[in-house]
Amino acid sequence: MSTENDTAWPAVSLVVLNWNGRQLLEMCLPSLANVDYPHCEIILVDNGSTDDSVTFVREHFPQVVIVANEENLGFSKGMNVGLRQAQGNVVVLVNNDVVVRPNWLRALVRPLTTDDTVGITGCKLLFPDGQTIQHAGAELTYPLAHSHHYGYQETDEGQYDEPREVDYVTGAAMAIAHQVLDDVGLLDEGFAPFYFEDADFCYRVRAAGYRVMYVPEAVAIHHESASMRQVKYSRLYAFHKNRLRFVLKHYTTRQFLDDFIPAEMERLKEPASPEELRTVRRAYLETMLALPEMLSLRGEVDKAELFQAALEQLRETALGQRSTIYGSRPDAWYQEELMARRMLHEPTFSSDKPVIGPLIAAFREAWNNVSTKWYVRLILQQQVAFNTLAAELLDDLGDQARTNARDAALLARELAAMHRQFAELAAEVRDDLDELRQQLDRIEQMLEHDSDGDGDG
Repeated sequence: MSTENDTAWPAVSLVVLNWNGRQLLEMCLPSLANVDYPHCEIILVDNGSTDDSVTFVREHFPQVVIVANEENLGFSKGMNVGLRQAQGNVVVLVNNDVVVRPNWLRALVRPLTTDDTVGITGCKLLFPDGQTIQHAGAELTYPLAHSHHYGYQETDEGQYDEPREVDYVTGAAMAIAHQVLDDVGLLDEGFAPFYFEDADFCYRVRAAGYRVMYVPEAVAIHHESASMRQVKYSRLYAFHKNRLRFVLKHYTTRQFLDDFIPAEMERLKEPASPEELRTVRRAYLETMLALPEMLSLRGEVDKAELFQAALEQLRETALGQRSTIYGSRPDAWYQEELMARRMLHEPTFSSDKPVIGPLIAAFREAWNNVSTKWYVRLILQQQVAFNTLAAELLDDLGDQARTNARDAALLARELAAMHRQFAELAAEVRDDLDELRQQLDRIEQMLEHDSDGDGDG
């Protein structure tokens, strides 16, 4: 038990996000309930769990405040629900797969109470073996914005035991001064359903003049991605989509066009699975559709065509890489080959045994004729019909997919053009309003002058 003056510590709100994590809560909540800290509330935000998470918490942890969402809102949106409920001077985001040590919270909060320039603190996270480092602060590599966690998979031998300023800390266990939330706002819910929301928040906080600190005395065990193994949503797609969102939020135009785009095109030339290529093409397309919103935030709507062309170039490069993996055959070849192989044929039997071989083959042929006539032939007919239907369906789907891709790209260009026209129109309206305001000011001055003249007379 700490001997420090308990009245000097700020009130803390621990916000735990949960989705179908009853077994994880059995480990997480007892560790939070037993932290050595005087003024602490625990808020559980349940993202529409279908297991008995909420019932379990109500029965075993009645002191926990439960906020039950009707559906899975993802990380940012779910956490924001809890952040709005939090009453503490310090708010700590906690994953439901984190187990903390008793002195974890005091160590995490202390820098926020002794240095006003510190806005966020993060802890040392270990893998379940308690010896291997998972996180000791982090950075994003430039220009591709890939995450690099310091110490990842290194044995903890004290090499990361010095507090230091870092680019960002993971949202799995992050302490935030409440004043920071007032100054910077909540998590960006555009980073749905997860990935990059913690890095984005830390970058925004640093841009506001605060520091982000890694605190090695605050130690916790993280059962990494234990809850996300249940998520059916494509993690690969979420990663690429949100990586692009982060880049568009934090890179200058020149950084995006001159550094990120060439580096991303080189990355696409590396060996990749068909799934990743499909996923990244989808992420590029979704980003094209989100360009109007992103460019409005940047105040660069007039540069829509530059960003649009760059993203289209990435999509074409990814598509070309698919052709490299599969060879130069056009898509039609696969439909033709499937149609050619759709017919199944009865086997012809033979035997290499001398003398009795022909008799064995004749017996097998006779038996096959009987079984084929009464059973197998019917199955073959059904399989041929199914194969034919599958080939025709794949052909239709291929045509539809190509049409959809062209329509989506066209829609993205049209949306960008419409948004640019809207921005130009809004600028014209602002100019007209400014001119009207100036005219009203001149009229008011003239009226005042006339009024003064009448008084003198």
